[in-house]
Amino acid sequence: MKKQFPGWAALLIITLIAGLALGCTYTLTKDPIDRQNALNAENARKAVLPLADTFQPMPETVFAGKVDGFAGPVYVEYVPDDEGKIAAITIGNPDFAETPNFGAKALAPEFAAQFIGKFLPVGEGDVDLITRATITSKAVLNAINTAEKKDYQVDWCYAGYQGEALVGYVAQVTVQGFGGPVEVIVGVDTDLTLTGVSVGGSSFAETAGLGAKAKDKAFTDQFIGKTVPVTVIKAGGKAADNTVDALTSATITSNAVAGAVNTAASHVKGILFPGMDEEIILPEKPAGAQVYSASAKGFAGPVYVEYTLDNQGKISYISIGDDQFKETAGFGQKALDPAFMYQFIGMKAPTTLDDIDAISGATITSRAVVDAVNAAMGVEPPVVDTTTDATSAATGEAAAEEEVPTVDTTTDATSAATGEAAVEKADANVKSASVQGFAGPVYVEYTLDGEGKIATIKVGDDNFAETPGFGAKAREDDFTSQFIGKVPPLAYADIDAVTYATITSHAVVDAVNAAMGVEPPVVDTTTDATSAATGEAAAEEEVPTVDTTTDATSAATGEAAVEKADANVKSASVQGFAGPVYVEYTLDGDGKIATIKVGDNNFAETPGFGAKAREDDFTSQFIGKVPPLAYADIDAVTYATITSHAVVDAVNAAMGVEPPVVDTTTDATSAATGEAAAEEEVPTVDTTTDATSVATGETAAQSTDNAAVIE
Repeated sequence: MKKQFPGWAALLIITLIAGLALGCTYTLTKDPIDRQNALNAENARKAVLPLADTFQPMPETVFAGKVDGFAGPVYVEYVPDDEGKIAAITIGNPDFAETPNFGAKALAPEFAAQFIGKFLPVGEGDVDLITRATITSKAVLNAINTAEKKDYQVDWCYAGYQGEALVGYVAQVTVQGFGGPVEVIVGVDTDLTLTGVSVGGSSFAETAGLGAKAKDKAFTDQFIGKTVPVTVIKAGGKAADNTVDALTSATITSNAVAGAVNTAASHVKGILFPGMDEEIILPEKPAGAQVYSASAKGFAGPVYVEYTLDNQGKISYISIGDDQFKETAGFGQKALDPAFMYQFIGMKAPTTLDDIDAISGATITSRAVVDAVNAAMGVEPPVVDTTTDATSAATGEAAAEEEVPTVDTTTDATSAATGEAAVEKADANVKSASVQGFAGPVYVEYTLDGEGKIATIKVGDDNFAETPGFGAKAREDDFTSQFIGKVPPLAYADIDAVTYATITSHAVVDAVNAAMGVEPPVVDTTTDATSAATGEAAAEEEVPTVDTTTDATSAATGEAAVEKADANVKSASVQGFAGPVYVEYTLDGDGKIATIKVGDNNFAETPGFGAKAREDDFTSQFIGKVPPLAYADIDAVTYATITSHAVVDAVNAAMGVEPPVVDTTTDATSAATGEAAAEEEVPTVDTTTDATSVATGETAAQSTDNAAVIE
């Protein structure tokens, strides 16, 4: 009897053969399919950015931070690798204004290169700080260590190149259309002009004959050559340079595409101008769509909200506020910011306060917006506890979280005199107060973390008037960063005072403490004879001690060489031919003159002669030289030796070097007047005199310079 071959074995063999065949087919076709997909994607990018012949993907994960430096904000962007190390970094943006030859060195590739491969946080000992630019260097470190991940609204982005030249960017944005998700690919050149738009995607399901026409060139080509924001107009609407015509009976799809185009262009703008506030473009109200609206009580009055829904019940457009909107400036008014409103786009109503980031210090307004959104759908707001304290019961007002800070009327002697009280903001962790500094009130505002430590601090407001270069440094990060992590109240010894600005420094500490209800220490009002006579208390001045040792010239003008607060900035004034000659210059890291300025408002040297000491032909000779200098180091201005030597003397005086002794031998005339004979600023004068000059007792004098033109 024959044995039958088991059926299961046959099935197994067939399955194995089929699987092997499929595996071989996949292996053989995978690479060609991948190549074809890559080619299709490349062609899609070229279709919207025709000038580009190659494309490079932009990083999907970028961190950005911005911290105040010495002269303005210092912006930093970096890209981490898979291990969290810094793989690429960009320092600076169009707002970068650090000092040339000092803080500006942060833009140098060799400075940025130090950060590559570093883990966060980056410490001061991990890199070489820029010499004599500590503030800028620390600003870069702080910007890196506090950077946050950028929230991109695009699916992907590529940079397009023609050869090695960047010609633009291509980005894809997916938005909700009428029938489902719509993928929009947008090309933007480096001038932020639209170069092409492509609409579609694997899930594209817009209505045939209506929204599906968004894929047609007749619609997409309208965007080419326009700048954002692009708006959609219906038939008969007023056309403009940035408008496109809506598809007939497909306004929702048209607006969805335009919104995607605007989002992509805004993303490219953020790449081209890093650190600049990217414009958030809110969707426009769809024509003909049902509008839901309601008002809810805010902090200062009614808060009106209107919005529309897409076919999935998600918010597709929103507007907050009307003529009755009166929320507090700087707090509740932030509900009008596009960044706040944009949070609601794509949400389903009703919603809750937990679904959004409430405005700091304006919870009441934020809740009112949510309540209005819900009320428009017929949802009642939650019941508010109206329990009142004694004060509010007397006035009939319910105790509520304030939109503005509670004012603590306990003031120190200084703030009482200025009428300014310590003010605690609505958020119990935000404190502020103002006390008298050297030149005016010093306002301080800070926040506390959960442990009562200072988390952030800001010094100064519109009334801040402390001395530039001295007390004004109390606003800089080098000073304010000392407060971070400390628990108030503080002692003066807890903080390193700003050099030559002890009064301002102590005022900041006093303001920190005053915001906690702690009075400043009693100031010793013992005065010397002079101050007692004037009623002024003896105090350490905000400006440095001035060396009153002056040469004969500077003594005559009463001007002494003054070394500025920054040891690298020097200045002095000495007597020229017609008046004082002021000179100010900076030194580089090698002690060489990096920049120089001659003259101030008192400069009165002779036009055409001594006045040429201010011109670049003369001043450029000083660049790169190490003071003190000799007269022979500089070519004097023709017929203006006195002025030229005065500039050299001022350069040296700023370094504490006295000018050479002048021969005081005088002729008969100068002896009679007490004036020393000196080389004149003017050329030789013919000694022949006319009758008038003889009659008046005036003698023609010959200058030691031999020339024939009188200055």
